[in-house]
Amino acid sequence: MSLFGATRPKGITKDELHFVRGELRSAPMGHGAEKLTESQVDHLMELLEMASDADSAIELQNHWEQVNSAEAMQVEQKIANDRGIHYSDTQRAHVHRVLQKYLDINKVKSFI
Repeated sequence: MSLFGATRPKGITKDELHFVRGELRSAPMGHGAEKLTESQVDHLMELLEMASDADSAIELQNHWEQVNSAEAMQVEQKIANDRGIHYSDTQRAHVHRVLQKYLDINKVKSFI
């Protein structure tokens, strides 16, 4: 518990999903094999939207809508096992890097 309320756990917030979409749509220069199709990005965003719903008591109480690390891992497992939309190993690695980047961002505001 922080001084000003509950400490927000690390996760990808609903507001950040817009940025996640942008990063998933583009591949780093020289890494064309990582580029996702529009249908793959849409599929991923649907999974992330569903996972972002508040599902714990503290998230409900504080109106936090975010994807935690366990939910992000479940999304990655779903795309690895999905029979309808195929993701290559390099595409799945790109998805993992993007999700991990946003999971690692510290959401605790500094008062300095």
